Amino acid sequence: MKKTMFIVMVTVMSFVACSSDDDNSQEPTIDPIVGKWYQIEERQIVNGEETTFLMNACEKMDNFDIKEDGTILSTFHYRDANDECQKDGSQNIDWMISAEGVYTFTYIEDDGYTTEVKLEGETLIETYTYTSGDSSVQDIHVYSMTPDESGDDEGVQQEDPVIGKWQYTEAIEYMNGEQQSSELSECEKQSIIEFRVDGTLISEFFDEDGTDCVSQGVDNLQWENKGEGVYETRYENGDKYTAKITFNKNTFTSEETYVDGENTYTNVDTYTKID
Repeated sequence: MKKTMFIVMVTVMSFVACSSDDDNSQEPTIDPIVGKWYQIEERQIVNGEETTFLMNACEKMDNFDIKEDGTILSTFHYRDANDECQKDGSQNIDWMISAEGVYTFTYIEDDGYTTEVKLEGETLIETYTYTSGDSSVQDIHVYSMTPDESGDDEGVQQEDPVIGKWQYTEAIEYMNGEQQSSELSECEKQSIIEFRVDGTLISEFFDEDGTDCVSQGVDNLQWENKGEGVYETRYENGDKYTAKITFNKNTFTSEETYVDGENTYTNVDTYTKID
């Protein structure tokens, strides 16, 4: 009788142990953000005014490849001179959960700035909030796991919002975060820049020479939209300058930061569209 009871107890314990092992072998839950996400929309909100930017099919190839280990490979694309879509490079990003359905992306290769990301249905919405001059700005990018192949592949030209003729209306300079100057003379306000569809930029700036208002000459440059509101201008001698441009109705604000010796300078210039 005792031997029979022992066999029964061993059988029961073995069953419990197997059940326990089965429970512990369940697959860990994979966060729904993990996977490949393609950009399908780009918007910007400046002081409550929202603008939706047109995107071509090549730009919609930009994507996040989000890994389980908390890393992301972000890849971007551009149209070359032959109108072919080419890979423009990539960068590494870190991600973490900050709340249910809410994440923080850290751009470790770009000064470590962070964005807030929300998972809403089948879309991923990334928001970067910052200030430009006196403006409050939000850059919003929407992603989907299903690529959106629509765009200008049918030959429809998408016009960049910077194209046109602009008049210099305001200038603010900061040194190490402290405002240094902000007033433009009436002569300086005659300065004009013109962004053209073919990628050329014509600029003519004016300054006072005694009592006279004198042109400083006409410069012919090249310009390129690098994405994320960043524009690059190139002089004939090869010098390049990069600025963050924020649009607000018929004006744009250009913000450029550079280091000279031990000082950091930021120029915030505002232009008003005249043509």
